[in-house]
This record gives sequence, structure tokens and C-alpha cells, in this order.
Amino acid sequence: CAAPTTELISFERNGQRRSLLAREMLYHHVAEGILAGEHYMIAFCGLCGSGVGFTPVIDGKRYHYVDAGIVNGTAILRDMESSSLWDSITGECYEGDLAGARLAFWPIEMTTVAAELAAWPAAILLRSGMGEEWLRDRAWMVDGWGLASQPEERSATFEHAFDPRLPPMTLGLGVMDAQYNARFYPLQALPPKQALDDTWQGRPLQIQRHAVTGVPEARWRDDGERPTQTLIRWYGFGFIYPGCEIAPRRRQASMTRTLSGWLRRLLKGRG
Repeated sequence: CAAPTTELISFERNGQRRSLLAREMLYHHVAEGILAGEHYMIAFCGLCGSGVGFTPVIDGKRYHYVDAGIVNGTAILRDMESSSLWDSITGECYEGDLAGARLAFWPIEMTTVAAELAAWPAAILLRSGMGEEWLRDRAWMVDGWGLASQPEERSATFEHAFDPRLPPMTLGLGVMDAQYNARFYPLQALPPKQALDDTWQGRPLQIQRHAVTGVPEARWRDDGERPTQTLIRWYGFGFIYPGCEIAPRRRQASMTRTLSGWLRRLLKGRG
């Protein structure tokens, strides 16, 4: 039985939901199956922290994926049918017979047992068969949200200089679409108990940190749906989406509005 604070990776297809242990995904990097009649593939990189859901079907053919190593501090994938290499964040094949092909992607959710059960009392946890002893022996590998604790493993795989606009290990929420548009929201710029209203790709977007887990989530304000997004370290997002937008730091602006409102109430009370 998992503890309430145990970190999970949860995902949905056609109204059905499943969860994976982040600690197990730190080892496997890939989970595949069928849910609600749809093939799915979950890719997770314990170094940069990215996690994305994919539909592993190209031209009507189902492909199967395994971890193929680390490049630029992020996991890469290999399909077992053609041995082509794939990006684990964009779902694009960049080397091999399928180069240029791209998988449809969709958001997953980083959560905990407590938060998952509160929202989904009948939650179903998928296990890989690894025993609790194996997990306990590798607890030192994790520094939170399934992120691996060995920074030297990241830097040893860097083939390009990282984007210097933020410190490379900055954790945040990356929002992206199928046209390679992307925006990064640093975690420290998101108030813990206050929603951030933004506009992206011409649509109203709201980012809010979960009350229990503190993990940020983006939703379109016009329909409540979630754009594709991932919790990720800046170096990984910057490598995959070079020159992407970085959300402005709005904490100061929010504080200014709060103080202005407080001052107006104070002056009104004096009158």
C-alpha cells in the first residue's frame, strides 16, 4: 500500500484514468498499454523531469518504445520495429527510417496518492512488478517528483550550450503545442495560492499550483481543457524548444495590485 505522499504519474484516455509510480518510471522511462480502447505510451525522464503522453501509432501502425539513453540531459526513445530514435518530449523521430514522423502527444499529471484519491476515489495504480525492497534500495535516487539526484549525469550528456536566460536547473511548467510553439513558467514565478491568468496562442490560459501537491497545471479558461504540458527543468525545455517564450515574472505585479487594493480600502475607511 503506497503512502499518501508517494508520487504518481496519472493520465486519462476517453474518461478513464490510470496512475504509475514515479519511482518505477524513473527506472523504466516508458510505460505502454491500451486504455479505453486507445493505445498509449507514457515517456518520463527522471533527469529533466519531463513527462508526456503519446499515441504510439503512425499511419495506422502501432509502435513499441524503449529507453535509448540520454542526450542533452533528456531521455531519448527507440522504437522496436524500425530502431529509429525519437524525442521523448515532442514525440518527433529525428533519426532512422521514420525520421520526420511525429506522434500525437497529450498531457499527463504529476500528483500524489493523497491528491489522486481525493479527486478519484476509485483510482487504479499500475505496477511494473518491482518489489518494495527494490524501491527502498533506490530511494536515494530521487529528490522529488521522481527526479534523479545525480546532476553529473545531465552535464555529461550536453552536446550544446544551454539557454542562459534562466539557471539550467530551474524547475517549471512547460506548455507546448504541435506547431512547436512553447512557453515556460518558472515555478518560483507562480504564487502557491493564486492563479496566474495569461494569454497564449490567442487563447486565455490559467496556471495554478495544486493545493495539495504544489505542482502547477495549465488549463484553457474558455473550455477548461489542458494543453499539452510538462513539469520540467529549464535546461531540458530550452534544449527542445530553443528561443521559446519565458512567462514574465508577475509576483511583483500581483503584489502591487494587492497593495493598491489595500491602500484604497484604507483611504476609504479614513474618509
